[in-house]
Amino acid sequence: GLGVASGLPAPDDGHRLLQILADLERADHAAAARAEASAREAARLDEEERSAFLMRCEGFSLEAIAAAMGLGLAAVKRRLAEARGHILARG
Repeated sequence: GLGVASGLPAPDDGHRLLQILADLERADHAAAARAEASAREAARLDEEERSAFLMRCEGFSLEAIAAAMGLGLAAVKRRLAEARGHILARG
């Protein structure tokens, strides 16, 4: 019949597929909640801290952040440390 030969899941895989979809939906909600929390925290930081923090959250390397902000690597590390400190202090 259809199933595995056609590339479609076998009928007994239906429960497993529903579980995978539920897991993906939970992951999407968790990611959205983390993004919202990051945005709330970033709104409380000064401009340079906020820029560095958001770029780092987006996965930019320290070097890329430094280049984009026109700062040295040490300055970017300081901005990120200050941002972390402010966020933890509000924790």
